[in-house]
Amino acid sequence: MRATIRRPIPIIILILVVAAVGLLVVALAGILRSPSANGPSPSAARPLAAVDWRTEVVALQATDLWVEVGGRRFMPPAEQIRVASDLGNATYRTLEVTWLDGATEMRINLYFNADPSGWWVDEIRTYDGRPRGDWLYARGRFFQTPSGATWTGDIEVPLGDLDGRGTGPGILHLGGLRLSMLAALP
Repeated sequence: MRATIRRPIPIIILILVVAAVGLLVVALAGILRSPSANGPSPSAARPLAAVDWRTEVVALQATDLWVEVGGRRFMPPAEQIRVASDLGNATYRTLEVTWLDGATEMRINLYFNADPSGWWVDEIRTYDGRPRGDWLYARGRFFQTPSGATWTGDIEVPLGDLDGRGTGPGILHLGGLRLSMLAALP
């Protein structure tokens, strides 16, 4: 019977094998934890739509803004947007934004109200994404903020058909929102 002679594995090869197995385990753990393991993550599926809209009376900045209606998401482009405000009076102002998404005109209107203690938005309107756009609405007290302060945060506002024309429902998404009244209200 012949004796088998075992030669020790050089230490460098052993270190390389252990390191390769460690990297493989870390990579597999990252893949299994990743949202993309079950399909693309929402942020990977679409780019963020950052906006910086200012008028004489209102400033709206958001890291991500979109309107979703009828299974379609509308995001304002970086250019060719009309931003305006109704300067209103001491207790009423607006922010009105219009853009084209292909051949579809989209709009977002915010209606501001105020009293001596602060301001808020009491109505939000967006177009419904149809070729001949109709309004979707949300009414309430949104972004209520003390006078001179900025509202910050993330919000998704459900939008409905309040005039009975059969459009909607929809959602207005504002991520990383900073909303300010620039002109002082009494």
